[in-house]
Amino acid sequence: MQEYIELVHIVRRQIVDIMQPLTDEQILRIPDGLGNNILWNAGHVLVTQQLLCYGLTGQDMHIPDELVSMFRKGSSPKEWAAQPSPEFIVENLIETAAKLADDYKSGKFEKKFREYETSVGITLKTIDDGLKFNSLHESIHLGIIRTIRNLIV
Repeated sequence: MQEYIELVHIVRRQIVDIMQPLTDEQILRIPDGLGNNILWNAGHVLVTQQLLCYGLTGQDMHIPDELVSMFRKGSSPKEWAAQPSPEFIVENLIETAAKLADDYKSGKFEKKFREYETSVGITLKTIDDGLKFNSLHESIHLGIIRTIRNLIV
């Protein structure tokens, strides 16, 4: 499972590297024909990993509850009452990746995993399934973030 956790670090570092040179205006721009922006995709990666790994094992998540409603599947930046801080998202992408690695190594996720069927029909039955799916999910959103960057720069 270590390779899946390492993939989280790699993908998130790439997301951060894409975001850092961009202005807030660019990070928040929603290109024509798309429903979300770079910030939403980065926040969605953060929130989904927390829901899959911590939420499905009955653990406390390491993000504020209000982020979940802002970035969960089906949400949109068009619905935000207030703009989330890009710096906060970037910082937490890195911190929660490190926390995930430490918590997995320490056995924190050995509690019962609540089975979950993803929106693409994959059933997750264990934390290892959750980590594998999370790696796929984060990679998909890295591709979307790259695409949006190419459309806005």
